[in-house]
Amino acid sequence: MKKGLYIIAAMLLTLDACLSDDIDTRQDAQSDSGVEHNATLILEGGRRPFDDDIQTRAAYYEGWKDGDRLFIKFKNGSSTVSGIATYSADTDTWSISYYGTIVRNAKTACTVYYFDNPESMSDTEVRLSPVSAVYEDLSATYLCLSANEVYLETTLKCKTGRVRFIDVDNYYVGTDFRIGGLSCYTRYDFNNNTFETSEVTVSASSLDELDDEDDVYLPYVYMWFTNTTSRQINVYVLDAWENASYIYGRNCGTDVLAKGHSGYVHIPTPKARNGWTRMTYVEPKTYTVKGVTFQMVWVAGGTFQMGSETGYSSETPVHAVTLDDYWIGQTEVTQELWEAVMGSNPSKFKGTNLPVEQVSWNDCQTFISNLNQLTGQTF
Repeated sequence: MKKGLYIIAAMLLTLDACLSDDIDTRQDAQSDSGVEHNATLILEGGRRPFDDDIQTRAAYYEGWKDGDRLFIKFKNGSSTVSGIATYSADTDTWSISYYGTIVRNAKTACTVYYFDNPESMSDTEVRLSPVSAVYEDLSATYLCLSANEVYLETTLKCKTGRVRFIDVDNYYVGTDFRIGGLSCYTRYDFNNNTFETSEVTVSASSLDELDDEDDVYLPYVYMWFTNTTSRQINVYVLDAWENASYIYGRNCGTDVLAKGHSGYVHIPTPKARNGWTRMTYVEPKTYTVKGVTFQMVWVAGGTFQMGSETGYSSETPVHAVTLDDYWIGQTEVTQELWEAVMGSNPSKFKGTNLPVEQVSWNDCQTFISNLNQLTGQTF
């Protein structure tokens, strides 16, 4: 197909000298940004597999599923035209819909995005999760020869690496544990061509794949290290997450979650840490006031840089601040706890477990004083 494209393009260039009035390689004169155009998309290339650069076999492309979509930004001079191509497995063809004018009869740049396993997808946005893969090609090209056909040349590669966590010997089956220290894409805005990202904790509730009788494999997650310097992953077992029983940490090499590459990581257990370090912890303190229970969690002290060199005068200069170890409430003060201590609930948005609001600094001082008397502690 690519050879055929080049032949067609060469024929057009040959005809240009004698039929220049019939062929326009510039932006079309009319403005039809509000008009929907529908055409057949002829795809050259596709989606490359993971680790394709280390495969000894000839390069190949992954297959497509019915309903797969390509989100395309066509360049036309200084303008950009958005288009969405949809794959039909029944006919093994792509159709495209776009609004606006794209360049005719000249190979032109475009960008292409593909999303595998998104949470949801519409014509304007794509919602993503840790198990969603984002593929892109920022150097794709298109060639529109008629109103009915658009040729697209693209090689889509994943924007992230991927990793699969392995629960050795089914140690955590039936137990909720979580993996932190990783970030992922959470949303793609097609209109603005922008991505939103967030640090996301991967829950073990995704443990739904049993590859053999001994080990359990989480599905692949497509993420990167939140801290790109330390490249640390943390594993929180249920007791650690809610009662601070134990936490494991590991600093990973550059091969883990390298862009375009696959890997796996064994989750640590008390008997087999596999290179993980057990981290310091302190059990939280639990208090009960008039039947309402709340917890205080321990935070290790340390030194950090505070302030700004470019902000308000009250924020300058940047300076080192050192804090001792301290305790802090596991949650904001709930309306239930405030009412137990103060005897009333001033909040506008009522809810037992919602944070209390509509309170002043003086109200808070009174709350702390009353809480000290009720618990015999000094908060």
